[in-house]
Amino acid sequence: MYPLGSEMIWKVIPVGDGHTKDVFANFVPLKSSWGNCSSTKVSTVLSITSDPDPLVRGSSFTIYAKVRLAQELSGGKLYATIRYMGVKIGASEYSLCDAASMAGLSCPVASGLQEVMITSSISSSAPTGTYTIKITATDQYDQDAACVKVYINVISQ
Repeated sequence: MYPLGSEMIWKVIPVGDGHTKDVFANFVPLKSSWGNCSSTKVSTVLSITSDPDPLVRGSSFTIYAKVRLAQELSGGKLYATIRYMGVKIGASEYSLCDAASMAGLSCPVASGLQEVMITSSISSSAPTGTYTIKITATDQYDQDAACVKVYINVISQ
């Protein structure tokens, strides 16, 4: 069976008498994707990418993000929830300044374009498939500052 987080490309071919047959044509791991899950005026996520994409279990990876901030952020919280096949497998809470530091930024985080880079690794025993990571943040006034869902695909080597 093919690992979750992969897509099969099918071709439909004629077999005579007006009938068709679906034929497996190729196997392609899905690329990671993302989307905003709120419309806050504090930040706009412009892009999120990973290298490699898809992620390979037992290997390191880097996540890159570009975010435009409408205001300086001097505090607040960042929450991350990880789901695999819809089941919550982890959750973390950080002060916004600690999260900024982990991403190579200083606090307070200045308004304008911010480029974030986070390097980590994934266990060789992690199941292959699609993981959903929901990241939400509040600002120093406890107002919604960001919400993004990232869909990361993990494959075996």
